[in-house]
Amino acid sequence: MKKNLIHTALFLVMFVSLSNPCYGGNLIHNGDFQKTGQDGRPLGWNLNIARDTLADFSYAETGKTSGGQAFKMTLHNPGGQVTLIPEQNAIRTPIPGKTYELVLQVMAENLDYNRFMGGSAIRMDFRPTRVRPTHIINLMDEFNNNTGWKELRMAIVAPEDAERFVLDIILTKGTLWIDSVTLRQID
Repeated sequence: MKKNLIHTALFLVMFVSLSNPCYGGNLIHNGDFQKTGQDGRPLGWNLNIARDTLADFSYAETGKTSGGQAFKMTLHNPGGQVTLIPEQNAIRTPIPGKTYELVLQVMAENLDYNRFMGGSAIRMDFRPTRVRPTHIINLMDEFNNNTGWKELRMAIVAPEDAERFVLDIILTKGTLWIDSVTLRQID
């Protein structure tokens, strides 16, 4: 009887972990950018590039904060917009009413507004209901003096009908290095 209970408990733990992977406690897969897709972009991440935007993407071996590389995006004059977004299957589903914390390491150089006065930022939200006001880290303010690596964080409560996370890392002009993106439930 005792063996059957242990086997049943082990089966349930294995079933839950396989059906709802947590990527080592991080709700975002490949948040450290150590896995690269066939197109050279981070595995599990999409890049939305606005029309007429001149951009370069690479992995930086120097100045990294964890692992072997950080993801680097550079937008050239006159700027534009690139948005780095985790793919839908690379970020877990939120639990309504729970609090989540986003933490990431960022370094920036020569940030500026694009020709439409859009600025670089990190946005976190949910769908179908959006949180108001939207939770934003203004990178233009954070890197006003072009300092080195910074740990940036924000906490957000999932609305009662939250079905998915929305995370946007937006670059409008300059260079941005990103590493160690983690999203965790904190309550």
